[in-house]
This record gives sequence, structure tokens and C-alpha cells, in this order.
Amino acid sequence: MIIAYGQKAFSNTFSIDTEEIISRSKALYNSWIRLERFGLLAFKYVTGRYWYNNSLAGILMILALFASATTWAYLFSKAHNLGAKFHPALFMIPFISAPILAEMLGFLLMGDDVACALMFVSISLMCAHNAYQNRKELKTLLAYALMALIFAIFGFTLYLAMTTVFVAGTVMIAIIIKGDYACKFKNIVSYIFTYICVFIASYACYVILNKIVISTNHTFTDPYIKEQMRWGKDPITKIIHTIFLHAKNMYLGRTIFHSVFITIALIALVLLTIVQVIRKELNAFTIIFAIAIVASPMMMSVILGTAGTARTELTYPLAGAFSCMYLLHYIMQFNKKTLTTIIACVLLAIIGLSQSFTVNRLYYTEYMTYNRDYYIAQDVARRIEVLQANHKKPLKVIFVGNHIADHNPSEFKSNHLELIGRSMFEIGFSTLHGTWVKAGFIRSTTGFKMETPVLESAYISAEKAVQNLPSWPSNKCTTVLDNKYIIVKF
Repeated sequence: MIIAYGQKAFSNTFSIDTEEIISRSKALYNSWIRLERFGLLAFKYVTGRYWYNNSLAGILMILALFASATTWAYLFSKAHNLGAKFHPALFMIPFISAPILAEMLGFLLMGDDVACALMFVSISLMCAHNAYQNRKELKTLLAYALMALIFAIFGFTLYLAMTTVFVAGTVMIAIIIKGDYACKFKNIVSYIFTYICVFIASYACYVILNKIVISTNHTFTDPYIKEQMRWGKDPITKIIHTIFLHAKNMYLGRTIFHSVFITIALIALVLLTIVQVIRKELNAFTIIFAIAIVASPMMMSVILGTAGTARTELTYPLAGAFSCMYLLHYIMQFNKKTLTTIIACVLLAIIGLSQSFTVNRLYYTEYMTYNRDYYIAQDVARRIEVLQANHKKPLKVIFVGNHIADHNPSEFKSNHLELIGRSMFEIGFSTLHGTWVKAGFIRSTTGFKMETPVLESAYISAEKAVQNLPSWPSNKCTTVLDNKYIIVKF
């Protein structure tokens, strides 16, 4: 954990959206309601973290991640009936060091909350398991079922992608808790049905609560939610091709967030399951669960009909860690315990270190990029002040274009990154969006305040006005338009 997250814990860097919570917290919190993440806002209030502290957020994120990994390891360790208990490290090391989690939790404004959401889902699964185990005692059954429902709702309201984590977690528990060959098919059906009931009830409660919150706040669901869904918008052939291409990149480990080691572990899980079925150690339907675990990282892409962002593929690190745990535990059960334990530890170290090095390099890239961005922010603020000094009335600022960071060889290049590690001056889907991001970053890092235009026509005029203007860092990258706007070109 120190190798992977030490850089993040003890530096004060941040990425997109975190600067927004620093400089315009109320606007960002309101956007969470529109993004159907009202649980995030409530959790901030309840835990006394409404006023954001970037240094505190880094520490809390790491503590929450460790707690989450521990609860998941405890869940698998206590739930299974396949012999000796799983050692927690077999799951925790591959899980904690996963680059996808680093990308997700690197958004420190909600990193600790998402880690807690992962923990809540694991607790919900524990309670659902206990509810089934106590199904003959009505009061105990209802108590555990209620707790499972509450914790699932907590997780879903914090981050809706937890629904995929719940589903994947259910399959993983099913493959170990009901894996004995003596188990009857009807028992596994009734066992999974318990989780299905909890999932449906908790998701229904989430939908109802979301509608109530949206209504009471007199707002609406952000179009961003519906825009992500491509089913019914793009041709089926295009969607299938996109999903297939994304699966190919994922399982071949072609991105910094996916690893060939994890793919090997997933395939080995299926092969091991087949061998155990042939040996009559497991029921045949266990193979279906193993295949489902292999396919679970693609769940979000299939739901959206497009290649989802890495940070939403939370089932990938979960499936990878589970597969590693299952396989390494199996290796350690051979007769020559000392030798097999050493082999398992070496394999665990290879996976853990390879992923940790990637995470460390990702956060190192973010750290170096942040320092360069801070210099740019100071330089741009100084140039704006010089132009503003010649005008009595405050001029509104517009940023046109983006600046691609010049990464050193030890950093990840921009084409390898998603958002963590990317320059704040590189982010901007349009002039309006880019101005919003850049102005927010300059405000949150330097304290320099500036106003930006509201009308879209101002941004269109700015784009036309700077067509022949050189880009930053040229001394002529700024100009004044109509004595109303200061334009900075990147």
C-alpha cells in the first residue's frame, strides 16, 4: 500500500473536479444531486467532511480502501466451505494495488466515499449470507435482511456502479459457499435468490429515494447520465464492435489499467473449476459462475453500450483479486506446503508489485503534472492581472484551446491516461467547458479570482478572435476582445 499510495497520501495534488469542490463547493454538491449521487452529499454531512480538506482526503481514502479490502477478504474467508481458510493477503494485495481503483480513488473529493461504498456492499453481502444461513429463524432472518438492504442502499446512493460490484460479489460468494459436490442444485438457486431479493429491493429503494431528492430540490437528472447510455442511439453493429474492441484491449492488457497477469488468473480460474468438476470436487454449474466472474469486468460496458471509463470498471479489480486468491489458495493446499507456499507468495508478489509500480507511476505523473500546472496557473494569472490593470471595469476571462503537458520519460504519456495525471490545462471538451475547468483550477491553486462569461456567443466570438494568435507560452497569447473579455489561447 505504501508503494502504491504513498505518493498520493503525502502530496497535496489533485485532479479535475477536486478543484471544483475547493473553489465552488455548493455548485458541485448540487451537481451530485443531479447526477443521482445524493448519498455522497449526505455522507459528507453526516461524517463532518462537508468542507473539503485535500490533505485529509488523501489519508482518509487510504484508510477507507484498507478497511474495504479487509471486509471483502473477511467475507470470502468466512463464507467458503472448500477447506482451509483463505489468507486475507491473497485477496487484499491484488485488490489494493489495482490501477483501476487508483484511478477511481484518485478523485479525492469522493475517493474515501467510494472506498466506503465498496465496504458497504461487502457488508451487505455478509448480511445476506447470514440471512440465508438463519432462514429458519424468522426474527434473525429479517434482522439480517434489513441490514443487507440498508448497506446496499448506502453503497448504491454513494456511487451507482456499486450495483455491478454487488452482482459480481454475489457470483463470487456463490462459487465458494455452495461449491461442494454434495450440494443440490435447488439449494444454490435458493441461496442466490436471497441476494436477488436484496438487490431488487435495495435498487428499488434507491430509485424511489432519488426521485424524492430530485423533487424536493426542484432540480432534474443531469443529461450526462442519459448521454452515457448508447443503446437505442447508436447502431447495434457499432455498439457490438465498440464493446468487442474494449474487451480485446482489456483482456490483452493493452492499457495501464489492465494487466495480462489478471487475465491469466481469470482464465486459470475457469480451467481450475473445470478440473475440479471433472474430479467431482465441484458441481457442474460452478463453471457458469467462473465464466461469469471472467466476464464481470465487461458488465458496465454492456450496460452502457460503449467502452466505459476505467474508473467505473470496479468489478475488474474485484474479479482479478478474487481469482488470484482462489488460485493461490489452491496452490498452497498441495502436499509440499513449504514449497507451494513459497511459490504462491512469489506469484502474489509479482502481481502486487507490478500493479503497485503502475499505481505509483500514475500518481507520480499526477504530481509532476500538478507542479507544472501550478506554474502555468501563476503565469496566466499574472498576465490577466496586467491586462486587467488597464481597464476600470472587471473583464471576463475566456480560455481557448488546450495545453498538452510535456511529460518526462518516467511519467505516463497523455495517451495512456484517462483523467488522473492529465494536465488541467489539457482538459476541455469545448471552449466553454475548458474555460470552466481552467478558471476553477487557477482559482483553487492561486486564489486568483476571475469571472467567466455566461453567454455561449461570447465563447464563439473568442474562438474567431484568436485564430491568428500564437499559443501559450508566447508573450502574445493574450488579447482583449470588445473591452469586455480577456482571452488566453493555449
